[in-house]
Amino acid sequence: MVSASAITGIVFTLIITLIVPVVIWIVFAKKVKGISKAIIAGALGFIIPQLFIRIPVLQLLSTNPSVTQFSKDNKYFFLLILAFSAGLFETTGRLIVLKVLSKNELSYYSSLGAGYGHGAAEAVGLIGLTYINNIIFAIMINTGSLPLGEQYESIKDTFLTTSSSLFYAAGIERILTVIFHIGLTVFLAYMMTKKRTFAGFVLCIVLHTLLDFTVVSVSMLTQNTWISLAVLLVFTVISAIYIIKFKNKFKIKEMPMDPAAKALEEGY
Repeated sequence: MVSASAITGIVFTLIITLIVPVVIWIVFAKKVKGISKAIIAGALGFIIPQLFIRIPVLQLLSTNPSVTQFSKDNKYFFLLILAFSAGLFETTGRLIVLKVLSKNELSYYSSLGAGYGHGAAEAVGLIGLTYINNIIFAIMINTGSLPLGEQYESIKDTFLTTSSSLFYAAGIERILTVIFHIGLTVFLAYMMTKKRTFAGFVLCIVLHTLLDFTVVSVSMLTQNTWISLAVLLVFTVISAIYIIKFKNKFKIKEMPMDPAAKALEEGY
């Protein structure tokens, strides 16, 4: 039987990665007029480069025996390559989104919305959808309705041997990561307003690569998810501080009005 604690952890992460993102979106939309466009754009800035391009390419490469062997022989170097590729693809998507939004002038809230959309899309796409399967499998195991077969026995063993705390950890990790993504997007937008786009682009890639490589390396070395989450928390706290500080550095804070709406308001 999958323990009640494990099921509670699965439900917790399911709520964090599927329901909470929608609730926060609704709150943002009510408080900041027009921010939904930025949130949707930010989400696409993650979905297209990551889910449609990078991850399918990595899945294809993983079927190549040479790549598999290289990853085993050069574990940490291969991890660095993966971290860099994530930083490159996601920062490129982030830059394109901000370029599109900059047609109406970049503002603090447009970059905040884009960053939130990016992080929320990752939470839903990588964790939320997976945890729908997790809750279904957990219920099937406990009700005895899990199909027979080697594949399903492996799934059952995974659920029965996984510590319930790890199911909670997945949700906590997503909360921290969303804040980090908002921080990177706000930082890049600020650099763009200062005409330092290339420097901001490179620094975002470096920071993203550093985060991914450090957190996963610590997890691999210590075999302790909570220690790696503590490392992620450090990055997140720094990001949160700068998200707050950068607000006063933007010339425009509110969402810029659409040119057509602005012209209508001014009587053109």
